[in-house]
Amino acid sequence: MGPRILVVDDELSMREMLSILLKRSGFEVDDAPGPEAAFAALERTTYDLVITDLAMPTGGGMAVLDRVKEHAPETQVVLMTAYASTESAVEAMKRGAFDYLIKPFKTDEMLIVVRHCLEKKVLAKENVLLKKALGTRY
Repeated sequence: MGPRILVVDDELSMREMLSILLKRSGFEVDDAPGPEAAFAALERTTYDLVITDLAMPTGGGMAVLDRVKEHAPETQVVLMTAYASTESAVEAMKRGAFDYLIKPFKTDEMLIVVRHCLEKKVLAKENVLLKKALGTRY
């Protein structure tokens, strides 16, 4: 069982492309067409990573980011957008996003970001476990 990823985007073609790419790379993938469906998925399942579009007609990726960080702070979030601005990138990082990708992106670029993101999560978890082990030992 690989890491679980939730893809949130109002564009069906983007959700399908990312789902295929990530599944072929060994990840378990769910998708949601907007924030409300994403919130429902987040209530049912724990994800290692959420990849969300920033601008969607039914609400923005910042709302998804905020919900994830509020309910599952250990879950990483990557935002993607076709309407990039320095302000939105800075705001996303301040709110806890792992990265911010500009559409269109190369599939290799997405996979590199996903792998780095998941490696960071594993390292953080190992760090906590090592601190606990040291605390009980000394």
